Amino acid sequence: ELRAYAAELDRCALPPPPRIFLADGDAMTLPFKRIRDILLLIRSHFPKHHPRVSSYCLPRNVRGKTVEQLTELRELGLAILYVGCETGDDELLRRVNKGETFQSALEALTKMKQAGLKTSVMILNGLGGRHLSLQHAEESARLMNLAQ
Repeated sequence: ELRAYAAELDRCALPPPPRIFLADGDAMTLPFKRIRDILLLIRSHFPKHHPRVSSYCLPRNVRGKTVEQLTELRELGLAILYVGCETGDDELLRRVNKGETFQSALEALTKMKQAGLKTSVMILNGLGGRHLSLQHAEESARLMNLAQ
């Protein structure tokens, strides 16, 4: 399977891309070794130019990875994770079947920060509707403030 990735990298090698997005969903669902192998492949294709690598990420998908593993991924070029928290409000997370909690999101964001990874957190404006918008805004702000 890495051969297919290598062929794709060969097609976009000149000029070297400034950024590479690990597409088709959340690459962080992959085991650590697999992500490391992909990043090493990118490095081998662009030995003098290291593109900024980014991916989507759900908080639960860093749960099984250590800070040391995340740090290694950062050192291999993973620069930013676009984290789909959606809200900091546990009631809304439950209603939309997110499979996350305020605490699980905070733990994941803290782990990413400890590893030196940049994050861009996605909060869905309006998710609370008319009746839950205030708690959505307050809990989302609390999550962001604690994660800084």
